[in-house]
Amino acid sequence: MNMPDHLVFLVPIFDSSAPRTIRVKNIIPCLSEQYRITVVCLSGDITEISTEKSEQYEILRVPYSWLSRNITIRRYSNRDYNVIVRSFVRALSYVIQRFGLFPDAWIYERKNILKALRTVDQPIDILIASMMPFSTAKMAFDHRDGVSENGPIVICDIGDPLSKNIILKVRHGVTKRKRYEQYVVDNSDHIITTNKMTVDYYCDQFGAHAENVSCVPPGAPVSNSKVVFDNSESDHGAEQAVNMVYAGIFIDKARDPRLLFDILKQFQNEIRVQVCGGINQYFKTDNDHVQFRGEIPHSEIHEFYGQGDLLLYIDNSHGIQTSGKIYELLALRKPILFLYSGANSAVKDECSGFGHIIYVQNNELDLQFVLSDIKMRMEQANVWLESNSDYNISDFSWDTRASQFLGVIRTAHERSKQRRKKSIENEKP
Repeated sequence: MNMPDHLVFLVPIFDSSAPRTIRVKNIIPCLSEQYRITVVCLSGDITEISTEKSEQYEILRVPYSWLSRNITIRRYSNRDYNVIVRSFVRALSYVIQRFGLFPDAWIYERKNILKALRTVDQPIDILIASMMPFSTAKMAFDHRDGVSENGPIVICDIGDPLSKNIILKVRHGVTKRKRYEQYVVDNSDHIITTNKMTVDYYCDQFGAHAENVSCVPPGAPVSNSKVVFDNSESDHGAEQAVNMVYAGIFIDKARDPRLLFDILKQFQNEIRVQVCGGINQYFKTDNDHVQFRGEIPHSEIHEFYGQGDLLLYIDNSHGIQTSGKIYELLALRKPILFLYSGANSAVKDECSGFGHIIYVQNNELDLQFVLSDIKMRMEQANVWLESNSDYNISDFSWDTRASQFLGVIRTAHERSKQRRKKSIENEKP
């Protein structure tokens, strides 16, 4: 009996609720029917490499080094200090990462990760570097180049580009980051991105061949049962406030809610606002009318959304990054307040067929106009939902995304085999 191909995900922060982690965990069930799967990750509470097994995959846990655990990646290794020491460690971490670690702090774990990859008991056929962090690409290339000419194919699954990233705190120049991304493009057997704009960026900026770059957007949990619309909880009288909810992060000047929050002060009796996520303090200042609930486990996000009458989505004002949150919100079949800034929005264009989305431009005049009669607009959205309660959301379910991901892997693996076969034939005298 032939052994299934061995597929390894390199996901250093697998125990977090980061978008890359959520993506891998939702894609694995589909892939486990075709491959033997191993996840290689870092862990802050072990001192030596350990292995866990489940029905669908195996986890190879690698301990963080002292530097990462205590200084540079404390958030993921669960290490904390008192206020005075924390300030010193934060400053030291910045200096180390600014001048010593590139493309990110996880590069320091390269030797430990490579050592772990060499311990797997079955040769790796496909190695998927989950980026972020960006250093996983170099780890994957180094492993492939260090084993033999029959090393694994390397697929880089990239969330947001390094050189056009509006979330990362910039510690290195754009030129240096572009050189690294060129290195990733030149050495990857295939690249997967989460939106079409990033595909175009890699092809135009770095010369990637279109057949070697694919787009598999984020997915969402989707119920297979037909939704029966019930507007009994959505009938807001004049005395009942709308409960607007938001889950995620804010980004200064890019995914910025401060003008919205400021305008909402005028509507405190009509609209309540709840926010969950790791929110920086400067977004909370002077916004006592907003309830900030902090970070909650991803498994509880659906329950949090269920408390809302109106779901808030904030589109990025610039750049080529897009938030996959929109798919989660669409899957919930509730009215959505879509806050956008730029004239051009890929996400807004993608949502054009959904009649339960309330669009508002991020300026004072438009916010005042839309929020002043939000209940009427929500009633119109609910009428559309009632008439289209079974609208098709399967295109962005995790099952569909996993199927797309599987197709990309199969195609990339087959092309790699053909290239290697042709290379061997050309080397024959």
